[in-house]
Amino acid sequence: MYMKIEDFSLTSWLEISSSALRHNYAVLKENLSPRTKTLCILKGNAYGHDLNIILSVLKKLRPDFYGVFNIQDGITVRMSDKKTPVLVLYPSGPYLVSIAL
Repeated sequence: MYMKIEDFSLTSWLEISSSALRHNYAVLKENLSPRTKTLCILKGNAYGHDLNIILSVLKKLRPDFYGVFNIQDGITVRMSDKKTPVLVLYPSGPYLVSIAL
């Protein structure tokens, strides 16, 4: 007997543990030179996990930089954290840059 595709659930999900994220960051920092800077990449809306939720955890860890894919995510990060530098990885046109600045 063969199962029809409708018989399978095609849903997938990923759960992010804020305590595991904090722990992993701490382990990373412990194993790096104190002079080494950290860059937390939040591209693609934190890989689809809601940028603001992940950012609320990361802000407390005080990374040296954030990295985002586009200006829109960069603006979201900047609105939440006014001090930490943000690196935009994707080139943007002058209009979007003027909005971001």
